Amino acid sequence: AEQSLLLEWNDYFAALKTHENGHKANGVTAIQKILQTLATLPAYPSCRKLQIAANAAAEGIVKTYNQRDIEYDRITRHGYTQGAVFPAIATVSR
Repeated sequence: AEQSLLLEWNDYFAALKTHENGHKANGVTAIQKILQTLATLPAYPSCRKLQIAANAAAEGIVKTYNQRDIEYDRITRHGYTQGAVFPAIATVSR
């Protein structure tokens, strides 16, 4: 491949990695919140009731962070504003 194409691809790939690392950070924060929440659950009279409470708490956190991912994609236009577009478009603001 031509050197200019390789450079363009490398720029795209780096920008895509930056964008996806934003999603990764949301996921890591979500799991940390889930673990913190599970550690603070009170005692329950049965394993089944604990399971229901733990699942509800975790699902609420996952829902919150899924919404944050949706908002992140909206703000970054799915990575476009971060340069994650191929082939490169001259109007992309990095």
